Amino acid sequence: MSRVPFTVGFLGRRDAYQVPRALAEVDRLGVFLTGAYRDSVPRIIRACLPNRLKSRLETRYAPEIPAELIKGHWRIEAIQHLSRLAQDSSNRSWSWANRALSLAIRDRARKHRENILTYEPYAWEAFTAEYDHHPKKVLFHFHLHPKFERELITHDSILHPCGAAPWLSQDARPEWDARVVDLWRFADQIICASSFTKSTLVAQGMPPERCTVVPYGIDLPEFNVSRIKSKGFSVLFVGSGIQRKGLHHLLAAWSAAKLPADSKLTVVSRVVDPAVEALLAAAPRVEVRRGVTGNELNELFRTSSLFVMPSILEGFGQVFLEALSHGCPVLGTPNTCLPDLGSEDAGIFLSPVGDVEALTRRLEDLAETLTRDDATGLREEARKLAAKFSWERFRHRLVNLLEQPSSE
Repeated sequence: MSRVPFTVGFLGRRDAYQVPRALAEVDRLGVFLTGAYRDSVPRIIRACLPNRLKSRLETRYAPEIPAELIKGHWRIEAIQHLSRLAQDSSNRSWSWANRALSLAIRDRARKHRENILTYEPYAWEAFTAEYDHHPKKVLFHFHLHPKFERELITHDSILHPCGAAPWLSQDARPEWDARVVDLWRFADQIICASSFTKSTLVAQGMPPERCTVVPYGIDLPEFNVSRIKSKGFSVLFVGSGIQRKGLHHLLAAWSAAKLPADSKLTVVSRVVDPAVEALLAAAPRVEVRRGVTGNELNELFRTSSLFVMPSILEGFGQVFLEALSHGCPVLGTPNTCLPDLGSEDAGIFLSPVGDVEALTRRLEDLAETLTRDDATGLREEARKLAAKFSWERFRHRLVNLLEQPSSE
């Protein structure tokens, strides 16, 4: 196996830094290029940050990765933040930041003659550049193919309009198209976290053998499932209140379903699309929580009968694994990671995308099933399933994949 190290690059706290950590564990990490990393931001600037940003910055830290292998370009994210404060809706700062990091990845790989592993927003300049050596180019495609995403979102807007006009997902970013639409053609290896994400690339021409699915992982929390009891039929939704997450479908199904009188839906969402606000206000027995602490969210997972997120599309859907790790059965659509994780025996239930009537029936059936005295057994199976998808397993599978010859 070639021991050429990798230049790894991405902005944010993508995948809890598991990719650079995996390479660091086997001495294959040349450098990790990122944005605002805790120790890269000067202390004088950290001291001036609002408490909310200080708390977020504290999560930008991975002690398992040697500090000398991390280079944080904090100014890139600072410019993005200032753009948001200026209410610039053009997304130009995001496009600039993606390109800036991609160029930094290119320059590092050229100088040190390293391989490259990066995510699709930051790959175009690095993958299409000329090199004196022959770097292995590994693409982690965590978003869906943009053309596929836009078509699906537009189709849902026509069938289920919220408000007077069709609306588009906040996560649909047309400016990415030119840099992403054919990016897979320039990669030696392609990795996706879910079979659904892979299928969106295959639908646009990628040969299926070019891509390997490596599902994400979770750190299993410690608690006794048998001591947790949910009250009545309590359903939980956690996520942005945007079209892609399917909250409008859930609210329609919840309002139509014939459920026990003490049933309750808790919606945890900091951001809710204006088109969904009216649906939230009209739906019965719904509590909206604009924000919760980590401990509060853990308690909601543990005491809810069911977690529901009927997404139109998800690159993965990490929140499903979070819910399962707390012993909470989940209900979603096939356009997520759920088909890769398990079956109904382990607390994973599916409903067709955008089918409100089918979702209504599912809620009614699960209200009966999950409030029985023997439901604890299903919660235990859900935790057992989540335990199989550890972050350690993810890192091990990733490293093994990188050791294999590239698919041509």
